[in-house]
Amino acid sequence: MKYVENSLTKLENLKNGITKHTDKWQNQPAGLTDVEAAITEIAAKKKEVNDAKDLLAVKQTEMHGVVNQNDPLIEKITNLTLGIEADTPQNLIDYGIETRKPYSKKSAPVENIHPAVKDDTDGIGFILTTTTDKNAEYYEWQKGVGASAEEVPVPELKMYKTTTKTTFVDDDVAKAIRYFYRVRAANASGFGPWSEIVSRVQ
Repeated sequence: MKYVENSLTKLENLKNGITKHTDKWQNQPAGLTDVEAAITEIAAKKKEVNDAKDLLAVKQTEMHGVVNQNDPLIEKITNLTLGIEADTPQNLIDYGIETRKPYSKKSAPVENIHPAVKDDTDGIGFILTTTTDKNAEYYEWQKGVGASAEEVPVPELKMYKTTTKTTFVDDDVAKAIRYFYRVRAANASGFGPWSEIVSRVQ
């Protein structure tokens, strides 16, 4: 989203200049109306992208839920296979089973993990990191957008990202607005506790 923010910043600066010097922009082939139309169009598309990201995060969480609820079936069929093929272990490879060990899952994450947020090295966006949970298979992040740069109140936090990474960059931020984040570890057995909320203004 960096190029989007760059374009919006340039357009807003041009709008500001044109507005301050209106007398010099009479009868020009392009002007304030064109700039405002461009800002509106880009902002609308940006909102569509953000809405799609929100929906994707929700669908990813739903997908993990469906996968998790089918894990008992995988375990049941795997154990049945081990019994059925007990006398012909060479057949286990046909089921994708490499050993005769029964299928087992990790325990759900229980550790309190700790996120951190800092400015990206190019000055646009934030670098988000989290400590790890030994049982984590992935991490779920939530994000909230404040009304201003103020610390409180904490806004509603929405599902933002599901990732196996413990470090990534959020480029979708605006200047002078406070952003809030929290994270939890997850695996096929369930979810760990939500972390404390961290925030930052760029």
